[in-house]
Amino acid sequence: MHIESNVRPIAVTNTIAKIAEKFVNRYSNDFYDEYTDVNQFGCVCGRSITHVLLKFMHELFVAADCTQNIIKILFVDFSKAFDVIFDFLNGRKQFVKLVTLYLIQL
Repeated sequence: MHIESNVRPIAVTNTIAKIAEKFVNRYSNDFYDEYTDVNQFGCVCGRSITHVLLKFMHELFVAADCTQNIIKILFVDFSKAFDVIFDFLNGRKQFVKLVTLYLIQL
């Protein structure tokens, strides 16, 4: 087996597409900011896993301050579930169907 068979090509995006992407990104971020939950950290500009860990530790310490509280934590690793899904989808044909819906306001 050659290593070349496992390497995919690098996609080079032209400058105009990058500029257009920044405008669309800026518009969508501004539009969806008011609809985004404060506890949403993935795919949100300016938030990261560090913010999640800091919030989690803060909530944990606040709960631990009260002796009446019992703290239970469950960590779940979904990586194997995604592997099963990708194995199921591997080799299958997929397609996307676009349906345009026009609403007429009277």
